[in-house]
Amino acid sequence: MYKLDLRNVTFICGDSDNNHYEIIKYIIDKVSSQIEFNDIIFERKISSLVDYNIWVSKKLKNIIKTDYCLIFQWDGFPVNVKEWRNDWFNYDYIGAPWITQPWPKDKAVGNGGFSLRSKKYLELTSRENYNGTMPEDEYFCRVHKLKCNYAPVEKAFNFAAEDIYYKEQFGFHGIMTILMNSGLAKTYSNNVNHDLIRWAQNNKNNINLAESYEIVKWYKNQCNARNS
Repeated sequence: MYKLDLRNVTFICGDSDNNHYEIIKYIIDKVSSQIEFNDIIFERKISSLVDYNIWVSKKLKNIIKTDYCLIFQWDGFPVNVKEWRNDWFNYDYIGAPWITQPWPKDKAVGNGGFSLRSKKYLELTSRENYNGTMPEDEYFCRVHKLKCNYAPVEKAFNFAAEDIYYKEQFGFHGIMTILMNSGLAKTYSNNVNHDLIRWAQNNKNNINLAESYEIVKWYKNQCNARNS
């Protein structure tokens, strides 16, 4: 069986939520059967979103030993290996473009939850005076762009989809993206431990972004009510 050779890349995820553990292990098994990485890391000692942002921006430079790392999360990973493009290695950062939001093109790349980052990029973020309160991708891709090579929107569009209908990209990110695309939901196991993914797996018609947003908002309210 053909495997994509990415032995200059580390596949890495940071998540301490026990509800995501089995999903992430499933993703690792699924993706590693299709892609040969140098290393695969699943860091579970993440205490909060701020801690995650600091881990990604400050600590990865000492963890990653390869030229690049491919960050993934429970709701974003490679699904179409044949769409990999080696010219993505020409960039220090590439993630799904934020094309549904009113940002100029030079601040539209991109999402960090599923992103390819160079060792140079990790070094640069580690030197910045950043406290982790703002999402690290928004901070370093919109507010305080670094002196490095960000992929243009056109290249990033082929890398991953977020909050849009899926067009055979290499990967995707986001629960709203999953809700909008039942085919992506079906890349998870049939007994996946997540209500929204199961709902999307059983949904016969793709929904739009506004509808997916309302479903996620309703779901979060239900979870908060159960936990209160």
